[in-house]
Amino acid sequence: MSELLSKDEMVELTGAATRAKQIKVLRDANISFVIRVDGWPRTTWYNVNNPSHLRAIKMEDEPNFGAIG
Repeated sequence: MSELLSKDEMVELTGAATRAKQIKVLRDANISFVIRVDGWPRTTWYNVNNPSHLRAIKMEDEPNFGAIG
């Protein structure tokens, strides 16, 4: 799941073939990525399936029924 996406997979994911557009799509979706020395963005399937803005959300096992009053 932490495998890097191939160039073809990046095009399929973002719908864009250019570096700038891929970077914009990834940023807009809050998907973590790095920019390689050649200027192309790279990311892993983990980052795609777990966008950074959702990682910090703590899920409770069950609701706090004591708060209902």
